[in-house]
Amino acid sequence: MCKKTKNHNKIVLENWLRIVDIHWGWIEDFNQMIAKYAKYFEEIKIFEGHSSDVNCANFSPDERTIVSCSDDGTIWFWDIESGKQIKKLQGRSDWVSCVQFSPNGHVIVSCSDDIVRLWNVESGKLIHRLKGHKRTVTDVQFSLDGCTILSSSWDQTVCLWDVATAKVIQTFGKHSGRVSGAQFSPDGKSIASSSFDKLIRLWDMKSGQEIRRFEGHLQPVTNTQFSPDGRTIVSSSYDKTIRIWDLHSGKEIKQLKGHSYFVKKAQFSPDGLTIVSCDDRVIILWDVKSGEQIQLLEGHTDDVSGIQFSKDGNIILSWSSDQTIRMWR
Repeated sequence: MCKKTKNHNKIVLENWLRIVDIHWGWIEDFNQMIAKYAKYFEEIKIFEGHSSDVNCANFSPDERTIVSCSDDGTIWFWDIESGKQIKKLQGRSDWVSCVQFSPNGHVIVSCSDDIVRLWNVESGKLIHRLKGHKRTVTDVQFSLDGCTILSSSWDQTVCLWDVATAKVIQTFGKHSGRVSGAQFSPDGKSIASSSFDKLIRLWDMKSGQEIRRFEGHLQPVTNTQFSPDGRTIVSSSYDKTIRIWDLHSGKEIKQLKGHSYFVKKAQFSPDGLTIVSCDDRVIILWDVKSGEQIQLLEGHTDDVSGIQFSKDGNIILSWSSDQTIRMWR
């Protein structure tokens, strides 16, 4: 048996065992038999066309389309099946930091400079400009019902916007450093924000008051995300670590080490069993329970800026300073 096959089978066997939570002895024939049932990601498609760093990419709700944005100042729509560009929007700035579909897929939200913008997907026309931040907006996200938008900024704040009126509903405190990102909790009752002040903060959605803070990272925190069950959060940092935190106690549960450069993003899989993370050129999959690496994905030729799981967890989307978006399955 070749080395690649052995390594592949070892990965998929360990993957399968952690899911069913049992422990078997190593049986060569057995690992071959179950290999087809465990997940092993391989690059299946490359989307090329941007002329500068790709800063963000996201699936449409039906996962037939990808929207992406870049330092080239454009927003692109891609057909997943063909890999071809469907539509191109000029982002009204020299660069676009982030872009995301609304839950119904009819609108996208983007951010660049200090403005959040809403676009009609079908017509490509600008609907609203949301003004309120005083410095560069780093991240934007629709709520599950599509009625509100969360934005974070270098001005050290997080804002909650009403989509219908394009007005700020709530401003959440103030970090002592740039806010790198913010996310709604699964139940919509709170938000988590990450910052260059090395902290993650949990905020009450209604009152705007801080509930809890998570301290431990030694350098700026680049991103944070809730687990699917809302019991934990994962964070990534310039300190080259990924940390898992208990939401209610604020205590660190686990620390994942293995990246050689600062970690730009970390995300839970939809089933909460796996974390995917990225640094300069590498994507790593981790087992949440053991904290061990499951798989290393290599292919990008420059910094990997971000990653995202599909709804079923069977596809990973990655984007990079190499001007490409890649799909792994």
